[in-house]
Amino acid sequence: MFEILAGDLLGRIGRLKVGSRRAETPLFLPVINPVTQSISARWMEENLGAEAVITNAYIIFKRLGERAIEEGVHKMLDFDGIVMTDSGGYQVLEYGDVEASPEEIALFEEEIGTDIAVPLDVPTGVCGRERAEETVEKTLKNLERTLNALRERGVRRALWAAPIQGGTHLDLLQRCAEQERGMGFDLYALGSPTPLMEGYRFEKLFEMIYVVRRIIGFGRPLHLFGAGHPMIFPFIVALGVDMHTTSMHASGRSGRSSRRSGMVG
Repeated sequence: MFEILAGDLLGRIGRLKVGSRRAETPLFLPVINPVTQSISARWMEENLGAEAVITNAYIIFKRLGERAIEEGVHKMLDFDGIVMTDSGGYQVLEYGDVEASPEEIALFEEEIGTDIAVPLDVPTGVCGRERAEETVEKTLKNLERTLNALRERGVRRALWAAPIQGGTHLDLLQRCAEQERGMGFDLYALGSPTPLMEGYRFEKLFEMIYVVRRIIGFGRPLHLFGAGHPMIFPFIVALGVDMHTTSMHASGRSGRSSRRSGMVG
């Protein structure tokens, strides 16, 4: 599934294999909106050499469910590489809830043939301690429900990424990572960096990455959601991030652009 080929500092070059599909890490996964595809997965593959993309399973579930089940997510996106699906956690962060259970999302992700799946979690974001504790507990319960649903299903085709929550509360982040380490997931994903990216609080994000990497060890890949500005990519890789996502390529829709000096507009 994951082979480490070389390393320096906490970073490494690796080979990720999911079924017949392969990609080299460090790996950047552009975010693809499954409905609008303002920049298509096919274009990313043909023009930028994208080996993997990430899309939103919850949006597909709500708006394109029957088509995705019939065609499979790769055909629906017209993409031959690795497809990772987020579960709707971002919608939970933005709107407070989603109209689906952890079990429904998990089985749907398997049914549409995603390569790397994420259980439905509750992102911490930037918040007070009481709310952060609540997001960690709910995320851990959702992960247990997801694993139970997959066991009952009997066949687990996708690689499953455990989302680690706790945000800037490093002790909660550590507790979440420690509990998830023994659950049997294939890889891990650090959540809730977006508000830090928007505030250019990179040093706090680096602390979060280091805490998580130290707890989960070095045998399995670490994914970082919403990595944001390209200027931080070398630093997160040096800290042990193997895969990361950003939707910054779509920021032009809001009149913004990414420059060396930061976001403009």
